[in-house]
Amino acid sequence: MNFFHKRLGALAIPVFLLLLGSAPRSAADRPARRLPSLSPSFASLDKDRLPAAWSIVPKTEDAKLAKVTVEPGRPPANNAILMDIPKEATLLVETKAPVKLGPGKEYLLVVEMKIEDMHTIGHWFQRPTGIRIRATGVGGGGKYLSVRGNGDTDDWVTAMLPLPAPAPGANCGISLQCHNMTGKIRFRNPMIIPVPPGVEAESCFILQDGYLSFGGTLAIYTKFDE
Repeated sequence: MNFFHKRLGALAIPVFLLLLGSAPRSAADRPARRLPSLSPSFASLDKDRLPAAWSIVPKTEDAKLAKVTVEPGRPPANNAILMDIPKEATLLVETKAPVKLGPGKEYLLVVEMKIEDMHTIGHWFQRPTGIRIRATGVGGGGKYLSVRGNGDTDDWVTAMLPLPAPAPGANCGISLQCHNMTGKIRFRNPMIIPVPPGVEAESCFILQDGYLSFGGTLAIYTKFDE
């Protein structure tokens, strides 16, 4: 049973997302995030005009060909990071400093993404391909969501990953990963927040048309793949 859907209900979900600053609406109309995030945003930029609290980590030789830029948002907390990967490569965007989480509480990792012309080679299970949204330092080896396939998202998609209550003193990190792929990928509004009281959250993706895709994997495809 989808507890997240049951507890919030069809009408309550957009309201909850609006509080997060992730409701389906235009970027120009989007308010600043209403709930405080424990993790850094993309608002503060360094001398290279990249998010100051985040590291760009190339993992393969051809990742050096990728172009990483920031598209300004209003307010700056809505800045989007664009990863333009012209040749198959693996490239990560990760928090520089650990995110401190309180013990005994459950948390939610939320991030928006937009995918254009993603192409992967190889089997997603035998060889990591596509996108992974990973939280490190929780749940043993970490928790993650994945996006696989070839094609685009229609617009912005909100990914939501529940994080189990951490052990005392545990720290968390966020890693936005592109594995062995090409395409243009945008991320914005990364945040870790406490799960509101009374909500049992599930891993899911919220699409712009209002549909929710429950589970840890979102498959995208082009019309050619149908």
